[in-house]
Parts: sequence; structure tokens; C-alpha cells
Amino acid sequence: MSNKLPLREEFDRALGQREEVKEMLLQAFQWGTNYQGNTEPDTEKTQQASNFLVEVWKAHPQIETLLVDILWMFSCTSSSCKALSHILQALVVKVPGRDIFWKDLLGTLPDPALLGSAQLLSEAQPKEGMMKKIRKVNTEMYYRQQKYNLLQEESQGYAKLLTLLFSSTTKLTLEMLQAHIGAFDLDPNRVLDILLDKLEDGNTTIDETNSILHILTQGEFDIAKISSLFIFKMSAYSKKNNSIPSSMYKTIVLLAQNNLLELSTVVPTSLKELEECYKIHETLLKSQISSLGRISLNSDSSKAGDPKILKNQQALEDATRSLETSNPIVGLLEVILSSPEDAKTSWKLSCELLPDVSRWTKICTLLPASIGRKLCDFIKSEVELMYKEQKFAPDLSETTTASTPLAIVDGDFESLEVLFDTYAMGFLALCQSGCLSHEPMLYCQLCRLIRGWMIKQADNSETGCSAIVYALLKSVMIPSLSLMPPNPAISADVWSVLSILPYSTRYQLYRDWSRSTGGRKKPLLQLQSEKEAGKAARYTLKRLSKENVRDMGRQVSKLTHSNPLVVFGTILNQIESYDNLIQMMVETVRFVTPLSLDVLGYCILSRLYKSDGGINRSRLKDDGVNMSQWLQSLEMFTGSFYKKCPDVEFRGILSYLVHRLKAGNVLELGILKTLIKTAGGYSFADYSPAASLSSHELGGRAGSLVLKRETFAFGIVDTLNFRALERVRSVLQSQDLGTTILILLAQSRRRLVFDGAGTTKEKKHVKLIANLLDSCQVVMYMLLEFLTTDSLAKFSKQVTNSTQDQKGVIETYASSLPPLEVLLNKYQLDPVSAWMFCRPVFRALRRDETLGDEFNPHRGDRSSVIKEMLPTEVWKDLTPALIDTFFSLSLYDIFFPESSYKAEITRLNDVDQRLSSKKNNHQPGVIQFSREDEITFERGKLTMAVISEDMSVQKKHCEGIHRQIFTSEPFFASEEIRVESIQTFITHCIYPRCRISPDDAAYCVHFIMLLHRKKTKGFSTLHFFDEFIRVLCGSLYSSTEDEAAAMGILLLELWKVISRWRYNDDAFSDEVAGMPGAVLVEEESGMCSEVSKDQYRCLYNKWHAAVGRATIGCLDSYEYMHVRSSLVVLNRMVEEYPTKPKLGQKLLNALDPLQDESYPLQDIKTTAHAYGTLLMKARSEGVWKEEDAATIKAREEKEKAETAERKKRRAEQLAELHLDTEKINKEIGESGRSSSRRPQNSAGGHESDSRRSDGDRNRISGDRQQSQPNLEGRWERSNSTNANGHSNKRDRSPLRRGSDDDHPGPKRQRSQQNSGFNFEPGPRSSTRGNQSHQQPSRGGIYRSRGPPRR
Repeated sequence: MSNKLPLREEFDRALGQREEVKEMLLQAFQWGTNYQGNTEPDTEKTQQASNFLVEVWKAHPQIETLLVDILWMFSCTSSSCKALSHILQALVVKVPGRDIFWKDLLGTLPDPALLGSAQLLSEAQPKEGMMKKIRKVNTEMYYRQQKYNLLQEESQGYAKLLTLLFSSTTKLTLEMLQAHIGAFDLDPNRVLDILLDKLEDGNTTIDETNSILHILTQGEFDIAKISSLFIFKMSAYSKKNNSIPSSMYKTIVLLAQNNLLELSTVVPTSLKELEECYKIHETLLKSQISSLGRISLNSDSSKAGDPKILKNQQALEDATRSLETSNPIVGLLEVILSSPEDAKTSWKLSCELLPDVSRWTKICTLLPASIGRKLCDFIKSEVELMYKEQKFAPDLSETTTASTPLAIVDGDFESLEVLFDTYAMGFLALCQSGCLSHEPMLYCQLCRLIRGWMIKQADNSETGCSAIVYALLKSVMIPSLSLMPPNPAISADVWSVLSILPYSTRYQLYRDWSRSTGGRKKPLLQLQSEKEAGKAARYTLKRLSKENVRDMGRQVSKLTHSNPLVVFGTILNQIESYDNLIQMMVETVRFVTPLSLDVLGYCILSRLYKSDGGINRSRLKDDGVNMSQWLQSLEMFTGSFYKKCPDVEFRGILSYLVHRLKAGNVLELGILKTLIKTAGGYSFADYSPAASLSSHELGGRAGSLVLKRETFAFGIVDTLNFRALERVRSVLQSQDLGTTILILLAQSRRRLVFDGAGTTKEKKHVKLIANLLDSCQVVMYMLLEFLTTDSLAKFSKQVTNSTQDQKGVIETYASSLPPLEVLLNKYQLDPVSAWMFCRPVFRALRRDETLGDEFNPHRGDRSSVIKEMLPTEVWKDLTPALIDTFFSLSLYDIFFPESSYKAEITRLNDVDQRLSSKKNNHQPGVIQFSREDEITFERGKLTMAVISEDMSVQKKHCEGIHRQIFTSEPFFASEEIRVESIQTFITHCIYPRCRISPDDAAYCVHFIMLLHRKKTKGFSTLHFFDEFIRVLCGSLYSSTEDEAAAMGILLLELWKVISRWRYNDDAFSDEVAGMPGAVLVEEESGMCSEVSKDQYRCLYNKWHAAVGRATIGCLDSYEYMHVRSSLVVLNRMVEEYPTKPKLGQKLLNALDPLQDESYPLQDIKTTAHAYGTLLMKARSEGVWKEEDAATIKAREEKEKAETAERKKRRAEQLAELHLDTEKINKEIGESGRSSSRRPQNSAGGHESDSRRSDGDRNRISGDRQQSQPNLEGRWERSNSTNANGHSNKRDRSPLRRGSDDDHPGPKRQRSQQNSGFNFEPGPRSSTRGNQSHQQPSRGGIYRSRGPPRR
């Protein structure tokens, strides 16, 4: 605004524009009053402004209202009252004839001082009188209550108004209403009340409603009084204890929708009544939940019910009834949610009444039939509009079932997120109150909409979906499933959504489902549903048995449709306690839905993960050495489950194992082991415990994969699930997961010695560390075998079409494996492990040099890598050719187990002939050829063909390898025999590899003998024996059990050669005499000389004594692992060692303290007892070759005498037993005849009772006679039937805990010496194939695998 007086011409030109005129008038007043800061007015400027205003007012009288407004504004803001009063006086004096103007307009000026200074007040009305009059007027206007005389209103006006309102021909308008009010002097408030009553009338048409709303919107009624009218009416209803009519609620909602009313002004903001009612409901629900697990011993009280619960139920009914009838919020919500025409406006009004989720949840929980159902219908109407716009159809490209999700043909899902965001509070309230569970159709429609949106969006983020959809799934869809009735179709719809998400996102949703998140507790209804499901699951599991597994399995699967987390948690708890339930639970899961199976996979992972702290339990038993029972049972169930259901996700378990291995924790490796053994079908690759491997199995391990499989557990081969095998292998091959685990296992094995079981907080038992080392090595060997062999694919072609079309197994492995130098340098692996990983790739390259690009990193000369692998001093004794040849070959390459192949072919041929004769025999009374026989017959024929082919292939392969070795470069740097060269060879080649596995131990022996037959220059076989036996004797004090078993295998094979050369002169002359390996270097002169027979005999005595000193020293040690290693080695060598009776007797004497009853270690005691028996058996069979004839004769005579004495003692016991039996029978007979408890025979006749007594007596007598002592003095029971026709056999059910005799299946063979010892860890028996029987622990203790008695 410019600080100058406007010109008259400018004012005249701007006269048509009100804003410009107003601006110029303001400039004139500002000019005249000097408003910009001067305290004293400028008289000249004031006069100029007065003249300007007088001129323009005279010329334009219509600006008088603007003048008054500006005068009022300046009177309130201007500090120059003199100038303003001068201007006002000039306007009044110089413009006469404007009395009405001054009376009506200038009289509204609030400042009497201004009017007085302008001399506009008369002397009779001074300033004080003016102020008094103003107060009087204000009092009359605002504070005094007017008592209208109703007679002043003409009643005809209301009649006319009502006639006009209810007329069907005349339309009420604003002008007509104003005319009636003015003509009859009607009260506007009463007219407004009549209009509201007309709106409340149920017969009002839409046109009439719109007319009234238009009048209320455009008229001059005081809209603020509408709220007061409704509050007055509702209070009147409440005073009379009457419910408020729904028509009033509809009117209020209608006015609120048209912005004529705010709901907050009508209804109370506090919901104290709702809170009190919900507290009662919460107390009642908590009581009901706590009573679910309570067992009442009073049957009358349980039938009548808990009086506290009954009292709360009655209080809740009364409070809910009062809330529904008297609370206006409930009535308004019912009306709002019943009118979904304008959904957004209605939802906005609803949110004004209930602005937070908690209130929505509470009111829906308390009033599910009214508010909850109406909210469902309201949201359902919105969802159906969107659902109808989309096009869903079944996928006709594959066979559809009831659970097949609908495919998206077309549709626009852009507004789906808007829908979820808008009605977020409604969805949460429906979920937490349980109302959504009563609308399965709405639930399924939401699932399909979400699935269609996710498919169209194809979100590549980490979660696989947007934040809104994830929040909806987490907070609404998944928790609502717990409250749904069991319905597999609903579960299928949920799975159609979740299957699109990555497994990590699904597991996060399951985790949030299983527990409260974000500080929010689970809704009580969900807790109640989960507790009921858990109770029902426990009830069903109590009645589960092998006979009713199908029926009970269906009941269990029905419970998993809605609450899989709770049910599977209960099942896993039972399995961890009773491992005999595993197979039945695996049979049960075939009835469950894919969603439940996926949840079960998460539950398995959760049980492993929560053992870190979520569930306070240890993975070790109280002894701190052996694995806990729950972990072993969980491992067994995991393998069986994924064999049955291979499509279930288990990448989460493998990822968890990878993270655990990175942290150095290897206690859960049993999970991976059982996955490979059971689901992958590679149980034959598990050689643990190595001490129990039989010679038949060791021979089979040198052959092909099929020969290993057939020789494992004496041909008892489990049925393979080739789909599970391919599934496990594909997951391990994806993202190089298998190779990563191999590298981590090799690294963990090295660090275990230093930090124990992944922690340095406390010392770990040396036995535990040894067991973990062996476990790492076994799993590493099994995983490598699983990733690099596919010979079982020959069988899959006969069963399934699952073959690898793109890449072979070895090609995939080669593409994921880093080169040898990377494994050694970057990953810091030990040379043995690195060569072990690369050996399958080198073998494939040796067979075919034209393989694909996957093998490029592994091609080329390895000399430089080999030279960097070992210290420089090594190459003074060895050559890279020896290192390359030794580490790149395996037992399969250099040893051909012809006898094992032929034995297996003979066995399979016998089976084939037996089944063929059974198939062709159709005589009556003969067991017919069954389906199982046909499967066995076909598998045997196929296996025999495959083994025959593998036999010829391996024979040809071994011959080629032998030719390469015999024509290879020199293996030693010097052709002269040097002791240092032998020691270097043992240090860097033989010793590191021979301890890895039984296969590598056997390989080392055959490689040494191959060097001997090759007549390798610079290599002395006898020097090697001398140095290596010394090294092995010392290593017994620092070996694990499996390492000791491997050394035992190596010593056994070596001792067979050493002993043959010692006691067979022809063998010595043919195999030793004249060979380069028969040369020794004299320590004094350093000259080489050939060993004679007598010199070799001295060497043999030296080696024999060295092994004896080492083993006896270990047996006398107080360290557990020393004793254990010694017993493992001796058990393995008992067929060949010792050969000297003096040392043999020393060994027997060293075993005596270990077999004493006071010895604390039970597993050592058992193993020592078993070895003592085997040692005496070997002595009887002539293994002690240097024992003289006199000693043998004396021992035999002593044994005969002891046997005769034993027979005599048993005969006496048997005779005494017969006497006791006759005495007991006599006493029973006399008691039966003279008993006063039974009625005597009379004329009435009790002959049946007498006969029954005789029968009972005969039965008891017969039972006594059938109980006889066996030859060993033990009591046995005959298998004949008793008097009632029932068999007297003991229950052989595998579900019953008992001794070995309680279990079916083949028994261990007992010899004369080891009679009574069924648990020696010697050569494996046929019980290996039946894992449900007794199994040896790592320490040699055999434990029963049956369940506890129920």
C-alpha cells in the first residue's frame, strides 16, 4: 500500500471494482491519520483526507458501508484518535441528510470515546450513559431468558408447515419456508426440529430428503443447534430406559454425511462402558483358557461348570446387552456400516467414532453378530467390487484339483494397496476379534487378490512383496487362519499366496505367527484356539499306534489345517522324547496340506535354532560328551520326513548349518548327515563307527558305488526315493551350497582341536572333541561322495524319469569347486582335505580329457602348485610326481576287489534262483509270489547286471592305473635308499592320509605294496615298515576313535603281509628276497645290505614288541582316549596279532583291570570284555603261532575240565528245579481242593467251577513245566501255547522297550567264546540295517532305541 493520497480521477475510474475502491479508501484514512508511526497527527494531511472522503461520498453514496467498516477497523487499531475523530466529524457535518445512516451504521462503532470526540453524542447522553446503555442491551440480548408467549405464535402456521412438509404435490423450498416463518412468526428452532423429525420419518422419499437437506444447507438455520436437539432427544430416551430408535441414528448419519453435523458433538468421546464390558470379557476368556489344561477330579463340579466362569458369563451378557441397546456409538456404527453406497465417507465417519484399532477390536469382539458381521459385510462389498473386476480361471495346462489355485487371466490390481491401506483398521479388527473366521469367502477372495497382485508386480525385493502386503499377511491373513475351522481349501488358498514368496519371508511370517511381535500380545481368541488345538493333538497322539495310523493321521492332519505351528510343535515334543513315534509321524504327514508341510519344515528349523536360548536346553547330555536324546531324535525325523516329502523347503536348515559352521559349531551336523543318508539314500557312505566295519564291507568300499551299497549291512538295502535324492542334490548344488559346506567342514575340523565345540568359555571333554572331529570327517566324506557320484541314476531310470538333462553331477561339482591352489592358499585348507575335494575332478579328467569348460580351472600342470604346497626341504627327498600320483588317486583306482564282486554276484544269483523257483511254483499250500517278491526280483536282476558291468570297468581301470604308475617318472629324488626320504614320505603323505578314513587307510597299504611290486628306486619297504610302525605306535596316544580304527585297518593289512613273510618261507623268498624293498641301511656304516630271513625275524620281533608296548601302555593309561584307541586297534588286529603267546598273555592281564566291576567306564569295560573273548578265540584258532604244543594241550585239558564241571553244576540245578516244581504243583493241588473260598459241589451242581479249577491248576502247572533253564543257566520260556490257546512268546513289538530278544530281525552270531556278548563293536552284524534296534554309542555303550513304557 503506497503512502499517498489517491486522486479523485483514479477513484472514479476504479469505482466498478470493490477491492480497488476499498484500497483507495484505506489509503485516504492512512494519509489523514498518519498511521505509519507519528504520534501527533498532521493537521494539513487530516484536512486533505477529510475533503477527499467527503467529495467521494457525496458523489457515490453507495460506499457508505465501506466507510463504516474502515472507520471501525481504524478505531480498533489506530493510536491517533484526534485525526480519526476530525475525519468522522467532517463526514457528519459536511454531508447532511444522512441521519438514518448514522443511526444504523455509525451506532455500531464500539468505541464511545471516538463518538464523543467527534461530537456525535448529545449532552443528554454522555459517554457514561452510553456505556450503561450498551451493558443493558447486551444483558437483554445474551443473558436474560425470554419467556415467549405461545399464543403469540399462530398455531395455524405449524399446521400449514406440516401440511406443506407431508404434501405429495407441493415441493418445499427455502422461500416457502421463510415465508411461513415470517407470516406466522414461528420459532426457527422449532421449525428446525420439525424438519429433523421429517427426515427421521421412514416414509420420507429421496426427493423430500434432498429438499430438506438443501434447505438446511442453504437456509439461515443455526446448524450448531442440531447437535443440541439430538442430545436432548437421546437423553430423554435414556431417562425413560428406552432404546434409541434406529431412525434417529439414520438421520444423524445422513446429516453427518452431508457435513451438517459432526458425530463427535453428538456422541460421547469416552467409552467407559465399552472398556468395562471388555474387561469382563477378557477375564472370562482368560479363565476359560486356563481351564483348558486343568483336570478336575470332581465330576459333579466339572459337569456343573466353574462358578466363577458362570458368574462372569452372566455379567458379560448383561453388560453386552446394555452396551448394545443404550450406547449411541453402537447404533451409529450399525447404521454407517449398513450403508456402503458411499464407502469412503461411511468409513471416514466410522473412524471418527472409533479412531484406533483397539476400540474396533473390542467392540467387534463384544458384538460379533451386529458390529462384527456388519463390518465384514461392509469390507466384503468393497472387496467384491474389486474381485469382480478381475478375471480368475483355473489353469487348464495341468490337471486341476480342489487345491489348485486359480490363475490370473487379466485384471487391474493397482488399487489393491489403496484398499488395504484405507481399511487397515477394519482388517486388523476383524482378525483380532475373530470375525474374519466366520467369512471364509471373504478370506479366500483376499487371498486370490493378493496372489494376483503379487504375480503382476513380480517384486524382486528381499521380501518378495510390498510393505503393505507383507503387513497384511503378517497381521491379518496368517493369524486369522488360527481361528478358521479346519478347511483344506482355505489352506490351499493361503499356500497359493505364500508359495510365491521366498522361504526366508515365509519363515519370518511363521515366526511372527508363533509369537507376539512389536510389543503386541497375541489376541486371546487366537491363544484359545491354539490351546484347544494343542489339547486335541495331545489327545489324538495318545491313541496313535501302528494299527490306526491312517485314521489318527487324518485327525492330526485335520488339526494342522488351522494351527500347524501348535500341532507340529506338540508332535516334535513327542518325537524328541519317544523316537519310536518317528515312522508313524512320517506316515501321518502324507495327509497334511502343502502349507502345513512348509510350516513343519520351519518348525524343525525353529527347534534347532531355539536351542541357542529360546528353549533352554543343551545339545549335550549331562555328561557333556554324548548328544542329547532330543537332538538325535530330531535328526532321525528330519531325514525320514524329507525322504517322504522331498518337495518341502529345507534350504533354511542348510543355511542355518552354514552359519553354525562359520561360527565353528558342529553339533548339528547330524541333520545334514541324516539328510544325505535317509533322504538322499546314501546310508552306505556312512562308515561311522569305523571300528565296526566288517571285512566284507571293507572289501566292498574298494569297488563301485553300487557294490558299496550292496555290501553295506549284508545286502539289506533300503528303498530309495529317487525324487528325494535328486531334490537334496539339486539344493546342495544350487548357489554352490554343497561346496561351501565342504570347505567349512574342513576349516572347522582344524579349529576344533583348539577351541573345542565352538567355544572357549569352558573346557570340553577330550572324548567330545574326538567325536566331533570324527563326525566332521564322516559328514565331509559322505557329502563329497553324494555330490560327485551318480551311479544310482541307473536304477532311477527303471523307476522314475528324474534324470539330469543339462549337466552331469561331476560337471556341476567341478564348476562350483575352486582350484587346488585357491583351496590351499585362500581358504587355508590342509593338503589332504584340498586334494580330497579335487580328487573326483582329477579322476574325471583322467578318464576323459575332452570334458567341458567347467574343468578348465582344474586342467594343466600341477607341479608349481605342488611345490608351493610343501616346504622346500621336501623336494630333496621326493618328487612332484609322487605327490601328484599319491594324492590324486583313490582306493578304487589301484585296488580291484575281485572277491567282493564275485561274492556279491553269487549272492544275487542265489536270490534270483530262489525267487524264480518261487515264481514258477504254483502248487497249493505254498507261499505265492508276492508284489514285494517281484520288486526284489527285478531289483536283483538289475543290480547283478550293474555290478557285473562295474566289475569289468574297474578291472580295466585299475590295470590302466597300474601301467601308468609302473611307467611314471621317478617318485624319489635319489635312487639311493635314504632313511630321510622314507621319513619325509611318511610325514607328508602316508601319515596325514591314513588317518582320514578307512578307505584312505586301505589305500595307503595298497599304494605301499604297489611301490614294492614296482621295485621303486630309492624306496625300501622294510625301512618303511620300521619307521611307520614306530610312528603309528606313538600316534595311538593322540588319536580319535575313527582315526584309531583307520590305523587299525592299516596295521591289519600291513601285519598280514609282515606275518606272511615271517611264517611263510616261500612267500618271503618270492616277495622279499632280491627286491629293492628288502634292503636296509646300517646305522653305523651307512651301507645298504639285503635282509636275510634271520634278520627279518629279528625285525618282526622288534615290530611285534613295539606294537605290544604301545597298546599295553595305552591300556594302562588313565586317559579315556588312550584306552579307547588301543582297544579299537586291537579289536581290528585280533585276527593276525599277537602271534606270540607271551605278549598275548600280557594283553589278557592288561584287560583284567578294565573288566573289573569297579571300573567306572562302562563302554570301556564292555569293549575290553569283548576283546578278551575274541583274543581267547583267536588263541584257540591258532593265531598265536609261536605257542608250543604242551601249552596248548594243557590249556585244552583245563578247558575240558571246566566244561565238565559246568555241566555237572547245571544238571544239579536242573534236578533241584524239578523237585521245586513238583513241590509247588502239589501245594497248588491241595490248596485247590481244600480252599474255603470256592463253593463246594452240591446237589445244585458246581461241576463247571470244579472243572475250571482243575483247568487253572493244569495251566499253572504247565507253565511251570515249560519254564526251563537253558544250557547257560538262564531261564527261558518255551514257545508253545498255554491252556487258553495263547502263545507264550514275549511281545516282540518294536514299540515295546526290552532286551535284544524283544526285537525282531536277525540276531548276532554267537561263537563259543563270545557267547553272551551281543554288543561287542567288532565286525558288523546284520543288525546294522535295522536302526530301530540297539545301536552303539560313540563310547561303545549300546542303548535301547525303544520307547519308555506308557
